[in-house]
Amino acid sequence: MVALKEKITRIRFDIIVLGFLKYVRPLKGILANIDWIYSGAISRMIIEEKISGSGGEALLMATGDKMKTPRVLLLGMGETATFSYNTILRFSSEITDRLRELKLVGGACEIPDLPGSRLDRTRSFDTFISGFTGDNTMDITMLVKDDETAEELEERIPI
Repeated sequence: MVALKEKITRIRFDIIVLGFLKYVRPLKGILANIDWIYSGAISRMIIEEKISGSGGEALLMATGDKMKTPRVLLLGMGETATFSYNTILRFSSEITDRLRELKLVGGACEIPDLPGSRLDRTRSFDTFISGFTGDNTMDITMLVKDDETAEELEERIPI
């Protein structure tokens, strides 16, 4: 678990994996930061209907020299109306599958969230982590906004 104290441009991982939902605009969290760094490139792709956030959708971006992490993988998580603990579980499982396809053994990701959702934050985290349980081949780092959240959630990671 890593609290994001540095700007996203200053941290280094093999890849950062971010989920996004259909119809959640403006973009939020780390995805919004990356969109800003790249002058709205992700927003433009959404507006031009090249990507939407539909379940199963994926976009791999090379970051060039603007970030220390060389790649960002965006994974569509479906519609906001169907956002649930199952969506979160499928997302964590898809991260593992996609990283294997890319022949990577790890990366960083942000725990998916839907602003205004009635899902319990702790249960969402537990659900997200359960998608990785049993797979000791992947080194997944969770990116969170602050130390307090990192400490709270780190206590919940099964050893």
